[in-house]
Amino acid sequence: MENNSMDLRSVIGWFFIIISILLLIASFTTENGSGVNRFTGITFLVFGAIMYSLARFSKNKAKRPEDTNTP
Repeated sequence: MENNSMDLRSVIGWFFIIISILLLIASFTTENGSGVNRFTGITFLVFGAIMYSLARFSKNKAKRPEDTNTP
């Protein structure tokens, strides 16, 4: 498994995915079912998925300093 935890896009992607799940749960469990929470949750989910997929399928992966061959 490749290590892409150093890439900021994966961290941003996971953050927005987690927030979107919380917003979607809140929108479905409240009595009035706020459409704003649902719309924002879906938007955050799409944005988080895009950011995470950009980090995962990036051609130039972030490298750790010990991975370089400099003396």
